Amino acid sequence: MFIMKFGGSSVGTAESIVKVFDIVARQVNTKILVVLSALKGITDDIFALTLLAKQNELLQAQKRIDAIKDRHLEMIREAVIGADLQKQAEVEIEKLTNKLSQQARGISLLRELAPAVLDKCLSYGEKLSTTVFYFISRSRNLPCILFSAERVIKTDDVFGKGNPDYKSIRDNAQNELLPIFDNYDVIITQGFIGSTTQGKTTTLGRGGSDLSASLFGMALSADEIQIWTDVSGVLSTDPRLAPEAVTISSMSLSEIRELSFFGAKVLHPETIKPAMQDNIPIKVLNTFEPENCGTTIRQEKSEVEPNFHSVTAKNNILSINISLNSLSASNKQILDIFAIFERYGITALASSSSESSFTAFVEPLADREIALLREGLFGYDFAFDSGSLICLVGSRITESTALFDKFHSAVKHLPVKYILYGNSAESIFIFAGEEHSHSLQAALHNIIVA
Repeated sequence: MFIMKFGGSSVGTAESIVKVFDIVARQVNTKILVVLSALKGITDDIFALTLLAKQNELLQAQKRIDAIKDRHLEMIREAVIGADLQKQAEVEIEKLTNKLSQQARGISLLRELAPAVLDKCLSYGEKLSTTVFYFISRSRNLPCILFSAERVIKTDDVFGKGNPDYKSIRDNAQNELLPIFDNYDVIITQGFIGSTTQGKTTTLGRGGSDLSASLFGMALSADEIQIWTDVSGVLSTDPRLAPEAVTISSMSLSEIRELSFFGAKVLHPETIKPAMQDNIPIKVLNTFEPENCGTTIRQEKSEVEPNFHSVTAKNNILSINISLNSLSASNKQILDIFAIFERYGITALASSSSESSFTAFVEPLADREIALLREGLFGYDFAFDSGSLICLVGSRITESTALFDKFHSAVKHLPVKYILYGNSAESIFIFAGEEHSHSLQAALHNIIVA
């Protein structure tokens, strides 16, 4: 059984949503759960119209709803084959947008946008897209059924970012969803949305459709989860920096965690954690280049040879170098420093320590935060520096002397200020002046693709 999740960019136009159908239809003799996001931009449109309704701009809110309806109806006319099915699809779209209009009128009347009401409104993005895709699939003779994700994905009542109830999701999937596969090879459902045990609609927050796919995969013990997007997996670096960037065929969750933390456009590790805990492989694939093998993400890669995979960077990073007091235990002082960071909401992206000093690398701080930090670190000698923090990621890279030699050869003639090596088996950090960031990334990328 496969879970196939398609993001908003994959279902943005009639042409692209037909590509999605073609990808699904090629998976013959396989049980498939198709998880869809809202059409690209629709979630933002719905949020905007709810704000208009709250401000009593109901006419403007309704215009937004009409535009949303027209976009879906146009897609139906372009992609659904047959007048009868087109008519049926149009009726369903009318029903859904009428319900959205009712919600908008309620918001306008009360001049209030409660989190539960906002979640209810936002859910219509996925309900509309799955309705369109269901009728496109039926019109092309694909035996399928449309299933409400709210019947399976149960959460608490933290609206806007519902926390999944794993046990309920497993039980519901086994009892309500799995039996449907006895009669259908393809089930179509929504990402991003769920419901409380009382039946109130919730959403899972940004990246929620990836989380939905992961939860469904976990609950159904899927063989594989496929995340279809507009990029061919995880790349070795930003292609704007290096057009020769290549797709990494296989990576571990630890590597994805490092890249995501540094802002790389990859899956957020938290959204795929449910599947990873059950050792279900996840593939990141390109809807517009389906022949590309993409990237497979697994829990760990201990059996794979050490190798470099990807390089990314954060610019405008602040380094804080603190001299420790020789009259006090260094570990206690470091704990005190982290407590000061915690007090002022400062997160260390990376850090390094010795018996006499401690260095942390943090996101840029406002003048007020720097003043508070100076006050908190009173009694310590410390210095600030700014630059880029570059992250080189790979599998077991700190276990290989050969890889270390390659790394050293790549950077030995470049102006590096700090190297943090050995904190993790999957990453090496370099701090350098921002003006040298591109040359360092290019040098490191060369050893990846060599």
